[in-house]
Amino acid sequence: MKDKQPKACLNPSCGKVLDQDEGRSDKKYCCPKCKSAHHNAETKKKQAFYVAQNKELMRHERILQELYATNLYHESGVPADVLTSRGFVHSYCISQKGHQATDQNIRWFYFYGLEVKTKDSFFIHKQTLSNN
Repeated sequence: MKDKQPKACLNPSCGKVLDQDEGRSDKKYCCPKCKSAHHNAETKKKQAFYVAQNKELMRHERILQELYATNLYHESGVPADVLTSRGFVHSYCISQKGHQATDQNIRWFYFYGLEVKTKDSFFIHKQTLSNN
């Protein structure tokens, strides 16, 4: 008969030595609370990327919303330096869709989108919800 090596609970905040004589031989956690805590921590690590991306998209959405609300740039378009001075990064967006009238792509950030007007300016579009 082999000597059983003592195993520790997989929950890093616990670390208790598991009783090999009690329960399953391949036991990984000392109690259900430790199992849940460990799985919740692992899930949180996996979701951290998506949380950070969503936070950045929401920040971009707020920038576009503020600029759209000012009515300063509806005719002329928003200068690129105004966007970059507010921390706007053009590589983020949720989707791109073609504009029917201009045949340009609009990069959408939830309910607000950017369309390239010229090399240095952009139109801001606001998406409307229809009750169809």
